[in-house]
Amino acid sequence: CLQAAGEGLGAEVAACHGDADRWRQVEGHLFFVRATARYIPTTEASVVPSVLSLGPQLPDHWRVRVGFTVVIGKLGRWLDANPSMLGGLLEYIVQGLGMPKVGRASAEALQD
Repeated sequence: CLQAAGEGLGAEVAACHGDADRWRQVEGHLFFVRATARYIPTTEASVVPSVLSLGPQLPDHWRVRVGFTVVIGKLGRWLDANPSMLGGLLEYIVQGLGMPKVGRASAEALQD
């Protein structure tokens, strides 16, 4: 399931460029990753890194940003075991702290 969600998310992100209304599909895939995050083993080495690397390519919509920020927070256990992925993610979260509608999710992601 996680593999399919990761592939679907990648495909939706690629399809979003040029179609501003596709953010909803991206948000749906992010919701699935968020809901399953606690079941992802810390040794998972293909899907999670590919999902987390999509951050800079995500559509510029506050709901997508909140969704991705929550995913980062929910993957805290995985990130503890794989700290090499933290660099750009921390910057993403910190940028969100000053954004309306995103700040709360950013603060919670830092706590997770």
